[in-house]
Amino acid sequence: FLLKKLGVEPLSDDFTFEYFKKKISKKSVSIKTILMDQSIIVGIGNIYANEILYKAKINPLRSGDSLNKDNIKSIIHATKFILKKSINVGGTSIKNHKQPDGKLGYFVQKLRVYGKANQNCKVCDKIICSTVINNRSTFFCNNCQK
Repeated sequence: FLLKKLGVEPLSDDFTFEYFKKKISKKSVSIKTILMDQSIIVGIGNIYANEILYKAKINPLRSGDSLNKDNIKSIIHATKFILKKSINVGGTSIKNHKQPDGKLGYFVQKLRVYGKANQNCKVCDKIICSTVINNRSTFFCNNCQK
């Protein structure tokens, strides 16, 4: 019964444009909040939400209902890209997380915005901003992410 409330798996064929558009089209909350809502998409945590929105060039403060067709497609593509890239290097080890085999995940070395407040954006060289959304640290480039 608990599984009935969970959203789609982001790497599955169920995570489509139609599905995502329907889920976000009437939501006035931030797109970052939506990405982390396990009843919409499962498994996207804070770090990945930051990185997905950076890759998609979408400001995390934008509301779901403000996104157009291209924005939605970009988020879906970025989600699949970031998650596959992370899986390929064993996930993200920030402090003490280890894989079942005891190895660290190396995606932390690939992070572009998460934890990079007051550092220069790798794309435009502007300063990475930080704020809090839903009690979670949020990092973004105000210049690259619209």
